[in-house]
Amino acid sequence: MTDHAVAKPKPSWILSLAVCVMLVLIWGLLQLVVVNSFVFSLTYVLPLLVCVWTREKRLLWFMVGAFAGMATIAVFHVSPEPVHHGPDVWLIYFMMLINAGVGGLIVHFIMK
Repeated sequence: MTDHAVAKPKPSWILSLAVCVMLVLIWGLLQLVVVNSFVFSLTYVLPLLVCVWTREKRLLWFMVGAFAGMATIAVFHVSPEPVHHGPDVWLIYFMMLINAGVGGLIVHFIMK
């Protein structure tokens, strides 16, 4: 059996939780504080990829839910005033939700 065929052990639950929470906090800081002067669709798929390493589906869907909440806050509460009432606000919002949801589904199936 070659080395690349040997399954690596999962990281501990505490380490997995700490890494996932840290990534959610970093993405929240970027989305809600750093680029809050305009709506910037920061992809949520990159931090979700850490769940391929942790192999924890609960943490994956926790992160997807947190990112959906961040998208809601970013679009409706933090973004500049003209964006709140612009015609594309729902399009922007749903595209952010689709990004997190489809990314979560893809990572979920990668973990199988």
